[in-house]
Amino acid sequence: MSDFASAIRNKVDSALQAADTARAAAFNAAANAIDAANVSVAQINAALTGPANLNFSHVKASLNAPVGPGVVINLPGNTDSELLVNDPLHFQGTINLSDFPGVAPIGLPSYVGLAGVGADHWTFSTGTNTLTLFAGSQVTDTLKLVPNAAGFGVYAASAVGPGLPGGVLLTSPALTTVPSVAVLLPGTIGA
Repeated sequence: MSDFASAIRNKVDSALQAADTARAAAFNAAANAIDAANVSVAQINAALTGPANLNFSHVKASLNAPVGPGVVINLPGNTDSELLVNDPLHFQGTINLSDFPGVAPIGLPSYVGLAGVGADHWTFSTGTNTLTLFAGSQVTDTLKLVPNAAGFGVYAASAVGPGLPGGVLLTSPALTTVPSVAVLLPGTIGA
């Protein structure tokens, strides 16, 4: 490669690295602002790319844009938190329902709604932390999921949010009383 080509390649690489750094800083600033504000409903309308962590507890949030791989949504169970994923087919991140230090559970389950996803059963692989949703033999969605020690429940819901079509509702832990808009789906957990 010529010196000229190497110089151009170095400038392009430097510009790409600066853009990645700026994007990560903006994402982390947005995540910190959401954490700090402890808002009652957070609307996230911009695509999220990783690697990055977004922390929610005791909050209601709606993801309205694609989420890339490497994005971890921390939504601890038993904190009465709610996350609505309006574009589940473009959600490639991970939902972490594990308990977190410094986040006090309040005894009410946390919810994740996957709008518009149909399912009649599911499987969960502990080896890959992958929840696979099925309608008959057809895979309707997959989701990277780190469960809470208390477990999780998977439900078909006639509504997953105000004015939104039905879908799948995940709770952590599983509900003791299933609301009238939801039906517990059968599933299996394996390696």
